[in-house]
Amino acid sequence: MDALAGLGRNEELKGGQLTAAEELQSATTRRYDNIIGRIGDLTKKCEQYEDASDTMEENVGCMSEAMAKLQASFYMEEFKRDSAAAIMSDHDERGDPRGGTNSKNQARVVRPSGDPRKDQRKERKVKSSNPEPF
Repeated sequence: MDALAGLGRNEELKGGQLTAAEELQSATTRRYDNIIGRIGDLTKKCEQYEDASDTMEENVGCMSEAMAKLQASFYMEEFKRDSAAAIMSDHDERGDPRGGTNSKNQARVVRPSGDPRKDQRKERKVKSSNPEPF
């Protein structure tokens, strides 16, 4: 009977170990499923961020082109304003009441190149070629 009782205790012990192993396996399986789901969510989020990043890069490329065009327009308008101011100040200094330039000292118009440094050099050259009357 001792052998039979020992086998009964051994069976209970092994049954408890089997139950614990089954619980551990189910807990591990749940954790695995949760981790796989989290990886899937993070992968989707990563793809969304990559798409958003690509879109932003395209927008930045377009913005730099637009900014370059606006800057060129700004330089052009600044040049026009400065040229008009130079012509007006030249007119005021001569005191021409007719509102125009006389035929001897006609102001030369300089076409803007889009580069403000070149335009300033041209403007200085024009001023030096049209000396102020005494």
